[in-house]
Amino acid sequence: MKTFFLFLRSASFFTYISCTLALAVINGVPLEESDYESVVCLYNEKTGEICTGTFVSPTQVLTAAHCMGGEQDDNGEVEVQLLIVEKLDIKKGKYLVRGRSKRAFRHPGWARRSGSNQWDIGILEFEEGIVTNFSEVASKRPGFGEKIELVGYGTDEIDVFSVLKRAGVKRWGENYIAGFSRRPSYIYVDSSPHSLNKEGKVALGNFGDSGGPVFAKGKIVGVWSRTTDKYEGIAIDINTPSSSWFLKEHGIFR
Repeated sequence: MKTFFLFLRSASFFTYISCTLALAVINGVPLEESDYESVVCLYNEKTGEICTGTFVSPTQVLTAAHCMGGEQDDNGEVEVQLLIVEKLDIKKGKYLVRGRSKRAFRHPGWARRSGSNQWDIGILEFEEGIVTNFSEVASKRPGFGEKIELVGYGTDEIDVFSVLKRAGVKRWGENYIAGFSRRPSYIYVDSSPHSLNKEGKVALGNFGDSGGPVFAKGKIVGVWSRTTDKYEGIAIDINTPSSSWFLKEHGIFR
């Protein structure tokens, strides 16, 4: 099963897209909700933003810090509530709510002014029982050139109307590790624009895929953060000292 997503300047869902960025139309591989059960669609009713998250314990969802609106205190706790939803149709305002977050935490190093940065990870807490399985967090980073899998709820088309029409469907794709940042923080997932066409076999995120998991050998090695306008995908490496500290602070032991 091979496919690809195209991801633009920011992984977050917005209600507008610049037409000048409409470079291609790309079809992903849709999944059933029962596939990759730990991966869920996150929705902010106040802002209309979609993101992706992954259950890493019976009650905790790992996602991107920039997916959370609201202010955070010195410990990183955020005044925000995100929903886990299914059958999302934003245009018609219809969706099935599976759960509402009880508490939300961003890495204390994250700052709104810098958006997607090296501390772009967060944890949401939910009631137990929403999913029956959760994903394991890897104890070491993947190797250069290692195959990865991406799962997310972003739109699979790039045009000014596609976000409202097509986001909210769980999709899958694969790629390979292109490298790591000099200061431990980022995992790079590269893709040439020439491969982003109907014959392409590589995956990048799109609007709504922020916070989604980067799987290597079935374990989470990163959290999808963004893609640059040069088609360089960036995920947060969860095996850096800073990320590991944050996860351990919230009881996610690896």
